[in-house]
Amino acid sequence: MKHTKSLALGMVLALCMVWLPMAYAQEDSAAQSLTDPFAPVEEEPDGTNPEGTADPQPTQAVEHTPVPEGTPDAHQYSACWSDDAFDGQTVNYTGELVMGEGARYQIDRERSIMAYMDGEPCLDAVQIDFDSSDGCLSVDQNGQLRAVKKGSAQLIATVQFPNDTQKQLRKPVKVVDAPMIHFAPDFAVIEDGGQLDLGQYAKNPLLKVSPNVDADVRYQIQAVDQSHGSSVKLNEDNGRLTVRYDQPGDSYRVVATTYAGDEAQFMLYLGRRALSIDILVDPNALNEQNQLSLSAGESRTLKAAVYDGAGEPAARQDVYWQIENAPNGVQIDAQGMLSVHGGLTEATEIVIYAVAQDGSQIYAQISAQILP
Repeated sequence: MKHTKSLALGMVLALCMVWLPMAYAQEDSAAQSLTDPFAPVEEEPDGTNPEGTADPQPTQAVEHTPVPEGTPDAHQYSACWSDDAFDGQTVNYTGELVMGEGARYQIDRERSIMAYMDGEPCLDAVQIDFDSSDGCLSVDQNGQLRAVKKGSAQLIATVQFPNDTQKQLRKPVKVVDAPMIHFAPDFAVIEDGGQLDLGQYAKNPLLKVSPNVDADVRYQIQAVDQSHGSSVKLNEDNGRLTVRYDQPGDSYRVVATTYAGDEAQFMLYLGRRALSIDILVDPNALNEQNQLSLSAGESRTLKAAVYDGAGEPAARQDVYWQIENAPNGVQIDAQGMLSVHGGLTEATEIVIYAVAQDGSQIYAQISAQILP
């Protein structure tokens, strides 16, 4: 009986030794859960690291997803006409570019259009296409304008940016009649070494261009009389000329031609200009009324003396002769010889003119009686 009690007591003690450690472990775990419910749970070592800790994860490279083609970029683009886009051309008060019919104009791409990316110039990175809204104006892709006929149109420049966006620039254009050109006055007298700028005269006041539109003028010079050893150097593009001569008296004709083909002539006289003319007649050829008188079969040579404003002989002494209402059989040649060949049935009075050939339009006149 005593042996049985000892065995039972041993079994109880063994059970207590097993249960008490487990109870304390559960109590510690419950206490930890109550004090920090979010505390991490330690992982058991996996035995792969000698230290007993897990291997760290390797660093991953960040990859950028490529932007699909055609997707607009984040840059800001803009474009506009420059302030001097049409510098030198006529622009009216409404802002229209005015061109004469038949005129041509080359747009300077580098100077006329401004293109920007984020506020910085980017003209080299854009594409520019030109067009016109009306058939009165034509334009090619190089920016060559041509005024075809009278009318109004819009010049269109389409600026294509690198992000496939675009902007249209427009300029109103008015095509008017081709310019007409004339000189008023149409002559000048220049001394040796003198210079003349027909281009400047063309603006104020010598050359009159109508309407108010730029006229692309070209100049050519022709010698009328070069017997006094003169020379004139002319710039055919701008009308500037320089005169040299040994003796005064030569003359030249300058022809100005617009792009549309209209022409005007300008006379250039080298030396002093005529102001008065005296017609010299042989006294023996005068009748009682102190009038020149000729009969059939007779002839007389008339002479003229040309004077300048100072009363001195003018540089050019040559004149041309003319008879007003000359009857048949009466004529005068370039040397001033007046001849009567007959055929008249009654006395007739004529008027003879001597006109200075220096372009001054100075003349003198006398009357003559022609007898049958």
